[in-house]
Amino acid sequence: MMKRTLAMTVAVLCLVGLTFVPVLAETSDDLVPAYTPSQSLDDSPVDLPNVQKKTLKNGLSVYYVPQSELPTVTVRLLVLSGSLY
Repeated sequence: MMKRTLAMTVAVLCLVGLTFVPVLAETSDDLVPAYTPSQSLDDSPVDLPNVQKKTLKNGLSVYYVPQSELPTVTVRLLVLSGSLY
């Protein structure tokens, strides 16, 4: 009996909630207006760094972009595995 009452209560709340969705969707005020740039964007070419590739003795391909401005190292590893590969 308790489970049936709970199920009916949930069903009624869902139906009542669904009746308010179209009412909320018809509001004219956009919460997030579309972005419109104030000036035209510059269409000058972008100078991207060259990506270099090295294949290790075990067949692993390593792609890297050498940068000598700062003495830091950032490593990102992507391992292709699973039934797809």
